[in-house]
Amino acid sequence: MKRLEIEYTTDTPCMAEIADLGEGGAFVVTPNPFPLGTRLRYKFHLPDDPIAIEGEARVTRIEPTLGMALEFEGLSREDQVRIRLVVAAWTYDPTLQAERT
Repeated sequence: MKRLEIEYTTDTPCMAEIADLGEGGAFVVTPNPFPLGTRLRYKFHLPDDPIAIEGEARVTRIEPTLGMALEFEGLSREDQVRIRLVVAAWTYDPTLQAERT
């Protein structure tokens, strides 16, 4: 998977990297994950796409010092499809497979 940056906030804006992405959520790499159940706003761009995906998410899992899993809430069908297409391209493109290892 190509590296994607995500901006997220509760009160203070933070930047981190997405380690895993799906149409239902993402795993965000951060040494200081928010507590389980925290609701936050997020914003990120898919590769070569100027239109941001943004909305609200909830922390559904934490891995201390590693990061947190976010579940997207209310993500539009259009954004779900955009994510699904990008993830499918990563899955089937052998040049991108090399970047994942």
